[in-house]
Amino acid sequence: MAKLLIQESNGAREFELVDQEVNIGRELDNTLRLADPSISRHHALLRRTPSGFQIEDLGSSNGVLINGAKVPASPVHHGDRITLGQLQLTFIDPPQGETNPLGTMRMNLEEMARIQAGDTHPAFPPRKVQAEAPAPQPPPPVPEPTPMPAPMPAPAPARPPAPATPQAPLPSRTEVQAPAPGGFLGWLKSAWSALRSR
Repeated sequence: MAKLLIQESNGAREFELVDQEVNIGRELDNTLRLADPSISRHHALLRRTPSGFQIEDLGSSNGVLINGAKVPASPVHHGDRITLGQLQLTFIDPPQGETNPLGTMRMNLEEMARIQAGDTHPAFPPRKVQAEAPAPQPPPPVPEPTPMPAPMPAPAPARPPAPATPQAPLPSRTEVQAPAPGGFLGWLKSAWSALRSR
């Protein structure tokens, strides 16, 4: 079934085209109401014709663009990008046989990217994609066990303090010899020798 994919500020939504004519605009009496200030009260009319769908501008302020070209009226084809004011709509109407039994169209990522980028029919016709079951996913890899950290080496034993170097005891006052024979000069020599031997 034909539908419009509407890109709005709060996300995308689908609108199925079940009526022969769909009035599009901001007012409540429209079949498809687009509450955006860039949309006129009665902006456009989308109608089903024997050869397909056609959109017509109803004298809107911002006009109707098909794939970037402003038009007063134009047929629309599968994948066409319709711009109304600031809103982007994509017309979806795949040929018969390109839908799955549930009625939902299947597209690959390349085709969807072309439609979103504005590449349109017939220069970029959609490829037929058969509905197929999703490929089985491989089981998630089993995480490898985390290796245990290597043990820390034992600290080196503390070195014992070096033995104190024995020092020669200082001569006490009592060790100072009395003046040797020879008078004061002899005593001075012996005191000098004692000081140098420390």
